[in-house]
Amino acid sequence: MKRKIYILTVFILVSLFALSSCTIGHIEDTNGEDTSPVTLTDEDIVKSKSHTATLSSKGHANSTYYYNANKLSGVLSLNKHRVDDGTLVINMTSTLLSGNARICVLLDGEIKAEIPLGEGQSVSLSGNGLYEIKIAAESAQITVEYTVE
Repeated sequence: MKRKIYILTVFILVSLFALSSCTIGHIEDTNGEDTSPVTLTDEDIVKSKSHTATLSSKGHANSTYYYNANKLSGVLSLNKHRVDDGTLVINMTSTLLSGNARICVLLDGEIKAEIPLGEGQSVSLSGNGLYEIKIAAESAQITVEYTVE
């Protein structure tokens, strides 16, 4: 009986430690009301794919993509789209509740556009290649919903 209680106690403690360690690696929001990232640079956005997220989900239904996180830090690639002949149009609604965030569109590894945070944002880009939508975030509580044409 004592052994079962000991194993259960160890399991609970390990589980609590694992849950609490999710916040390790978050980038502190140091600029108050300003929502632009301080620590993450354009070079980080282009080269990095490293992020830490707490309580996040990502998916799509029909032609609408979504992402939300209770806390996101680092650079997250939302999606990639290949354009061989035409224009890429991104219609996005995003809400930043806390922290810092910047949403960028890259073409073949180079930042081509920034999508402002807020409702009803639209970006139209011309050029062939591989487009990638990325979020650079510092302790951001964020929701994003978008379509790509």
